[in-house]
Amino acid sequence: MKKGAQMHESAEKQRQDIAGEGIPDMEAMGAQMAAGPDCDEIPGAKGAFGSPANPIPVNGPIGERKYLAKLRGQTGQAVMFHRKGSNFSAAVPTPVDTFEAVCMDGTQWTELTFSPYHPRRSNRAPEGFTLTPTDPKTGTDPVEGHGTTFFVFNFPQALPETLRGDFEGEPGERLAREVEAALAKARFQRPEPKMPSQKELEEMLGQLPRKKPTTP
Repeated sequence: MKKGAQMHESAEKQRQDIAGEGIPDMEAMGAQMAAGPDCDEIPGAKGAFGSPANPIPVNGPIGERKYLAKLRGQTGQAVMFHRKGSNFSAAVPTPVDTFEAVCMDGTQWTELTFSPYHPRRSNRAPEGFTLTPTDPKTGTDPVEGHGTTFFVFNFPQALPETLRGDFEGEPGERLAREVEAALAKARFQRPEPKMPSQKELEEMLGQLPRKKPTTP
């Protein structure tokens, strides 16, 4: 992807997604997102893009879903995903969300962390992935992806039933059938947890807040 390329819907459309008109709680959250940094990468963040130390900027939960729906692996496959939970990052003052994702052919099993308090979605993709551009005919991005913003205990095997609950009717049934076909075709085995390298540990420690020494 070329630097500076626009991969998502217009900024105006992305702001509409977080407006939350008529819903007080959503209006307040939307205002916080609209006031967040407008960026493709968190200013000053270090480490791999999409790691807890360098979360991906997006516009709320709908932004997380739309971003992941457009993500493609090295084989061109879409990803299945679910949200593992929320946490904090030294890169931003607001909570971040971590998702587990795997390509639909069983390759590139990974975790991606998002910072959801921004007015738009990042145009950058994590290393080894690409983002599909917005459909020029409609000018919109799909909200229906092969995943959920909820935690799925037996991921990805239990994902189809979650999708049927997330998207009622034909969209949920179609996505569930596509995931079931992928599960039947490829082998899905979660890789062993990767221990951070010395460099990664140093980067994480470097982002921890330092206490000023107290005067005796």
